Amino acid sequence: MNTPEVADVATALAAHRGAKVKLHGFTVGNNGDMLIERGAELALDRAGLTRVDDPAAADLIVINGGGSMLEIYKTGLDDLRAYLRDFPTTPLMVFPQS
Repeated sequence: MNTPEVADVATALAAHRGAKVKLHGFTVGNNGDMLIERGAELALDRAGLTRVDDPAAADLIVINGGGSMLEIYKTGLDDLRAYLRDFPTTPLMVFPQS
């Protein structure tokens, strides 16, 4: 698996300019999580990506940042595992997690 090191989100997204992207947000959280999601949407828009709802139609899947990648919450890791299982050939990017 190719896992290049990237300095920042904008640089990582630049390689996918013009692609269709599924942004996976989280249905739980607080106002801070909503702000993180708005920031992710802005980053995708600025990078020239088109958001789609269906991950099967996406050229790239992005899991939004936040704090859900903890074993205590389980949903974030379960979602990550599901995307890896169901869309093994679609590039997947995980935005910074707290």
